[in-house]
Amino acid sequence: KRKKLSNIILYVLIAILGLGLIGVSAKLNDTISTDKVSATSFVKGTIGDDGLLSTDGECYSAVSPFVNVDGLNIELKEDDIKYKVYYFTEEKTLIESSAFLTEDFDASSNSIPSNAKYVRVAVYLVDNSPMTILMASYYGSHLTITYNK
Repeated sequence: KRKKLSNIILYVLIAILGLGLIGVSAKLNDTISTDKVSATSFVKGTIGDDGLLSTDGECYSAVSPFVNVDGLNIELKEDDIKYKVYYFTEEKTLIESSAFLTEDFDASSNSIPSNAKYVRVAVYLVDNSPMTILMASYYGSHLTITYNK
C-alpha cells in the first residue's frame, strides 16, 4: 500500500510540474508581440538603388512600409506574384535586396544581413506587367507579412 501511495504522489507531482512548465512557456510566448502588414499599406512604387521609394511614372511593384526584421515571416498565398525583400539599416539606408522569391520566407531560416534592422517587401507580377495604384493593395494581399513589434 505504501508503495502504491508513493507512486500516486510521484505521478501527481510530475503532473503539477508538467502543468507549470506549460504555463511558463505560454507566458514566454505571450511576451513576444507580433504585428501584420495590412494589404492597404502597400503603395505602387519602385525602390531605387539608393533605397528611396519612387512612385513616379510606370512602376512594376507594390511596396510595403518598413517593418522590423526581427521575427519576419512572409507567407505567399497566391502564385501569381513574386517578391523581393529589401534590407535596411536602423537609419533606413539600403543594404541589399534578395533575388526574386516565389516561396515563403522565414527570418529564422534565411540569411539576413547582420546590420539589417528593417525590411520593405516589393511585390511584382509574375509576367512583369506594370502595377497600378489599385493593383498595389490587391496584390499586397497575396502575401501575409508578420514580424515582431
